[in-house]
Amino acid sequence: MINNYISYYPKFEHGLYTDLINLQNEWERGLEKLDPTTSQLFVYDGIVPYYTEQPFKILFIGKESLEVAGVNYVIDILKNCYNANRIGGKTLNAYRFHAIMCYVAYGINRNFSEYKDLPWAQEIGADFGNEGGISFAFMNISKFSNESGLWQADIPLIQKFLGLTKCLNTNYFEKEIELINPDLIIGMNLKSWYGCIGKINGPLKNFGGCVDYYQLHTQYNQYPLLDSWHFSAPKKRAEKDYYIPITSAVKYVFNI
Repeated sequence: MINNYISYYPKFEHGLYTDLINLQNEWERGLEKLDPTTSQLFVYDGIVPYYTEQPFKILFIGKESLEVAGVNYVIDILKNCYNANRIGGKTLNAYRFHAIMCYVAYGINRNFSEYKDLPWAQEIGADFGNEGGISFAFMNISKFSNESGLWQADIPLIQKFLGLTKCLNTNYFEKEIELINPDLIIGMNLKSWYGCIGKINGPLKNFGGCVDYYQLHTQYNQYPLLDSWHFSAPKKRAEKDYYIPITSAVKYVFNI
């Protein structure tokens, strides 16, 4: 179980925060019963404070977290580190993965600003998760932290998490997404794994050779899903390979 971070959230998000934590507590306990060796690896995620106040409620989906076993990712890693402008020894501007999430979320929720007009990531991060600031939701395909010390994805560990989760009687991915209830899902080169979280239709359209538009159908609802390059992929350009194709896709999906 994770420590209680409810004080970070405005009162109108206390119920949603509690529901997300309770769901993940149940998920974690189920995995531990199947394999007790995983008990220290589970990483909690969900919504950053003031997520529900955003014009577009965005859920980012990544692969796995690195060396953060047992933390609350959206508070310990996202909110607190963004506010402090320091993640793993780097500034937010220098940490490509997180900087691109900031730029994309800011642009979409601030009238699709031109890339050249975006604030630096550290400016976006200064009031991230605060009233009036940018916020979003985040989850990983695997909630097991990669503690190997290597930056490459631990595919066997991801598959272990997915295999154990599949053995449970509940589709926890669908339940978590339903609670988060995003207007838009942005995934990071996860085509081979989306089937774990629901039924995928598409690609319905491609944008700049960089982003595919899908519809994700869960038991409860359907959501537009944009699959992009992974935000830490080498040799990809923040503006041309991420920002422009993603914002173009959002405008298309929402007829803006």
